Amino acid sequence: MERIVPLVGIIGVVLLIAGIGLIYISAGIVAYILTGAGGVMLVVSIILRVLQIARLQEGSRPRKERISLALLAVIVLAIVVILNFLGTKHSARFDLTANKKYSLAPQTVKILQGLRTDVTISVFDKKDSPLISKARELLKGYRHYSSKIKDVYIDPDRQPDKAREMRVNEYGVIIVHSDDRTERLKKLEENEITNAIIRVTSERQKKIYFLTAHGEHDINDEEGSDGYGLARKELENSNYIVSELMLLAEGNIPDDCDLLVVAGPKTDLLLPEREKIKEFLDKAGALLFMCDPREADSTVIWLEDILGIDIGNDIVVDISMVGKIFGANEFMPIASEYSKTHPITEEMGNNATVFPLTRSVSADTTGFEEIVKTLPRSWGETDIDNEQFKFDPNEDVPGPVPLAIAGSMKSRARVAVFGDSDFASNTYISFMMNKDLFLNTVSWLAEEENKIAIRPKQEEDRRISLTGGQSRTIFYISVIVLPLIVLLAGTIIWWRRR
Repeated sequence: MERIVPLVGIIGVVLLIAGIGLIYISAGIVAYILTGAGGVMLVVSIILRVLQIARLQEGSRPRKERISLALLAVIVLAIVVILNFLGTKHSARFDLTANKKYSLAPQTVKILQGLRTDVTISVFDKKDSPLISKARELLKGYRHYSSKIKDVYIDPDRQPDKAREMRVNEYGVIIVHSDDRTERLKKLEENEITNAIIRVTSERQKKIYFLTAHGEHDINDEEGSDGYGLARKELENSNYIVSELMLLAEGNIPDDCDLLVVAGPKTDLLLPEREKIKEFLDKAGALLFMCDPREADSTVIWLEDILGIDIGNDIVVDISMVGKIFGANEFMPIASEYSKTHPITEEMGNNATVFPLTRSVSADTTGFEEIVKTLPRSWGETDIDNEQFKFDPNEDVPGPVPLAIAGSMKSRARVAVFGDSDFASNTYISFMMNKDLFLNTVSWLAEEENKIAIRPKQEEDRRISLTGGQSRTIFYISVIVLPLIVLLAGTIIWWRRR
């Protein structure tokens, strides 16, 4: 009996480890049987061992001590069972990686927690493929935040009927399905999955019109540095319908316009266009106006008058040297101060955004709030024609300089104004938090606050590149030197004891 008890314990540990390992790989019935059998054997061996010790010491140990020992074993066992039960009902995840590789982005968490309908994510690939393993790990995080998420893994070779039903004829396809809406993906990335969930669960696609015919950024240009093609794609991924609007030709702003965007006009809007925009705002429309220094000045003055804000006739200069870390110069101020109370920026933290060649925008009236400001060592230079920039406390705008405002008019129209339009261009939209700031602004203006968050980032390549010499050094130390040290230490201890 004394020899059998340790053997039972060892077998129990082996079965328990094997079962837990299989649960993480396949979660089949065999895995749960092995885990249960291993756990029972381990508990039985512990109880038998406790009883053996109690019998051996029965003559020398008082009865109360034996009872205390048995009671302690029962308490420990009860604690283990309770912790295991709580662990299955209330799981917790900890991500200790530097770039939070295994954590979902705030936007994903926000979308998941707000889900009202069931969403099924089907992954089609070979059973043991790397894609399936990666999908299980990623989608486990999705299920952690929402019981509405269901993930299904289908091998087209073993379940051809399922593949035909979903019209899948290749490996590596991900299908996101909710009610009668379906999105088909080819990339297993968090931002792709989250955007697909947004598209299949949104009640209505809101429509955004970009004004044209005044030299604005081209939303169809995905290659040029000044284009807004990437911004358009991000908006479409967020389930918006994006179109151009030549107001002079149309005569009116369409009734289905949820947001009008004026992205960096080079020439002034004509009087009829301004009147139509004013009518649009009086009917509680939404406007995003992005202007640039020394461009469309007459339109800028008109905008100041109808909103009661101040758009500076200046260029913001930043001498903090922080921008040089990111490759920016003094005319590309870095902003890291945001409003903590406005929905657009309350989750921005201290993250950086860059604004190439911008003017100041400040709020002089109630209803509007300054949401983005530069670093303290900057100012709004009013003497633009002077090549030697120097801060003049009597004329210039002292830092931190406000670069954007957002708020509501008396008509309840939502408006946001930026002193720069290039921050959302193809060149700069992917810089730090520029994309999040742009998309959060659009989401707030379109009254879709549930989309306001910090979005998933692309995975970083954090591999370590080693030279041949470094690889050999690590090999010799880990495979030869360290084992020899352990062997030598053991030999010395054995010799001294002998």
